[in-house]
Amino acid sequence: MMGLMPRAAAAAVCLLPLLLLMGCDKKADTPANGGGTTAKPADAQTAKPGDAKPTAEAAPQSPDQAAKSAASAAATKANLQKAFDTESAEAALYQAYATKADQEGLPQAARLCRGAAGSEQVLLKLLGAELTKSGQTAPSAAASTPVVKTTAENLKAALATDTLIAERDYSRYLQQVEGGSDNAAITAFKYAMSDHEVDAQLIRVVSDRLATAKTLDGRLFLCPTCGLLVTDADIATCPSCFTAFAKFTEVH
Repeated sequence: MMGLMPRAAAAAVCLLPLLLLMGCDKKADTPANGGGTTAKPADAQTAKPGDAKPTAEAAPQSPDQAAKSAASAAATKANLQKAFDTESAEAALYQAYATKADQEGLPQAARLCRGAAGSEQVLLKLLGAELTKSGQTAPSAAASTPVVKTTAENLKAALATDTLIAERDYSRYLQQVEGGSDNAAITAFKYAMSDHEVDAQLIRVVSDRLATAKTLDGRLFLCPTCGLLVTDADIATCPSCFTAFAKFTEVH
């Protein structure tokens, strides 16, 4: 097992919301002084099963509100595309890193890079779905050519990149979209930010082991819903999205 759970993964564990069921006893209306029944207004009608209930119409937006909503939607779509481009490039990069690590006889580093590439693929599906909902029929990313060096250098570069993506890019995306109505985009950005934080922690562990010529034993698992990588096979659910651990796939 790959040592302790990464700090970022532990930090990602959220307390489940408490659902407080509050019951209110509704007292029956009785006429004052106990005198007979209360007469209904002459025009009152008795509701019948199946009668349609009137629905309140949403208040129209003011011009300022409409402009803000349009600007927010445009910014979210632009950020989704930026994120999609980033994750596409990262997926190709990590796959190339894995191949290089295999060539250098470093299976633990190769496995981690394959896991990170798998994580990027999950994020691409989430982000692509949001882009499609925003009106883009075929989400695509700009082509990029991975720059591959030695595994030690690759991991050092990956650590810096994952940290920057989480702390700068996704932090900014969330600041721009939170408070809006696109909850699915918020969720996708939060998953991506958490994934990159955890990847950075795992990369740091593997890099330290390589630097000290220590082997890294243990297993690595990928959440199919949010892309989180975990090393603990004893968890019941994903610390980030609460997907059942039984649905995770092991990275080899």
